[in-house]
Amino acid sequence: LTNARRHYGGLKDSGELEEGRRWALDLKNTLVISGDGAMKDYTETQPAPWKSYSQTVHRIEIREGITHIGDYSFENFTALEVLVLPESLKSIGAYAFRNCPYLEMILYYGSMDSWDEIDIDEGNMPPLSKDLVESLLVSRYGLTGPIEVHASGTAFAFFKTKPNAKG
Repeated sequence: LTNARRHYGGLKDSGELEEGRRWALDLKNTLVISGDGAMKDYTETQPAPWKSYSQTVHRIEIREGITHIGDYSFENFTALEVLVLPESLKSIGAYAFRNCPYLEMILYYGSMDSWDEIDIDEGNMPPLSKDLVESLLVSRYGLTGPIEVHASGTAFAFFKTKPNAKG
């Protein structure tokens, strides 16, 4: 967490999860999940420890090493706009992103082929639905492939609304 403090300028809250995984919320309302392996599945009656921040978190970063996002992990995150997913991700649990109405961008650090291999369970919001990803790219943008983003590695992003062109 020392690196998170240095990078983000301070933490609002943080905690230990199972088997060495951690979570941290910075002063800019970015929630970071780090470590190796699968996140725990949560329920509506036993929510994730960061649930109390569901109306203020604007960005969620799941770090490389995480392989599964647990059920109900980010349900009702009503301020969430940006979601960053690692190439190591293999599955997204049921209702992990249900009712995230302002989720506008998903940045995935992997190939389109590896995205297709992710097991996305029921109850997740578009564009976290495999059936909607292709129709989103084709119908809204006329694209048959991913939007390329060259930042800290090869990545692509899905947008709910077409981003403004800057140039």
